[in-house]
Amino acid sequence: MSDGQKQEWAQEHARRIQKRFEQWQQPLGIDGREYVKYLSLELENCCDNPLLKSLIESMAEKAE
Repeated sequence: MSDGQKQEWAQEHARRIQKRFEQWQQPLGIDGREYVKYLSLELENCCDNPLLKSLIESMAEKAE
């Protein structure tokens, strides 16, 4: 997976996970844009691990 593909995958799943987070919790004063930016960077590190990637994808799918 290229760096661009990793970044795109991470951003997509960060948005999905953010939606899930918002369903679980009331806003805690966390800036949603900053959270997605942070989460995207963290998720890029998971792209090369098939087990983590699959887990993240399954969590994010439930958020839609």
